[in-house]
Amino acid sequence: MATKPTGAAAPSHAFPSHASFDSLRHVRLESGHVLRTWDTGRTRNGRTRIAYELSEPSGVVLFSGADFCPSPMHADDSDDALRALLGFLTLRPGDTDREYFADYTAAQLAFATSDTAQLLAFVYSDDPSIVGSENAGAFEDVDADGEGSAEA
Repeated sequence: MATKPTGAAAPSHAFPSHASFDSLRHVRLESGHVLRTWDTGRTRNGRTRIAYELSEPSGVVLFSGADFCPSPMHADDSDDALRALLGFLTLRPGDTDREYFADYTAAQLAFATSDTAQLLAFVYSDDPSIVGSENAGAFEDVDADGEGSAEA
């Protein structure tokens, strides 16, 4: 019987259930999309590895992974870390190399090319002229049932 690959040989999408991670943030975006993050308890090059899930307003998961490493300048559960993560999740064709989108599903590519992704990229930008302005998107913290529980 062959052993399952581990470490660097393991597929990058093979990670434990999010249920085994400690929750960091569970927020609703201005568009109704929901972003959740978890502490994986792992690091890469001294930086925390964060698990994440971005869901459509309908609840369908668009992106899920355990490979995001926020800046060491920001707390893992900060709005700054969420903005940085959204910077990657809202990249559009033309923003980076074509190969970046090679493994996207049809739904992910449709999102990446949508007006919604463009709007989210703008309102959740880490651009200092946006953050703190009336144009900045708010992160509405939600509870386990998906209901608003606090203002961010």
